[in-house]
Amino acid sequence: MAKFSITQQIEEIDREIELRSRVYPNQVRSGAMRQSVADYHLERIKAVGASLEWLRANETDVRSFVVAKVEARKKDLVPSQPRAANVT
Repeated sequence: MAKFSITQQIEEIDREIELRSRVYPNQVRSGAMRQSVADYHLERIKAVGASLEWLRANETDVRSFVVAKVEARKKDLVPSQPRAANVT
């Protein structure tokens, strides 16, 4: 799968929201979709956009957190070295 930046993903979600905003009213009018269903799906896709916006705003902190988590796990996986016996 291709990698897309957060900004590109947000642009795609915005495009999808615009498309749904144009398509759903016609589907409701034609009886193919209930208004409550259209509202539900539109709110869900907007929530995706809001999540991506939050991620973009906090990207540096999220990346730092993930790096720290990975480093901590690596330390947990490395067997500790046996301590030398204290010989006197």
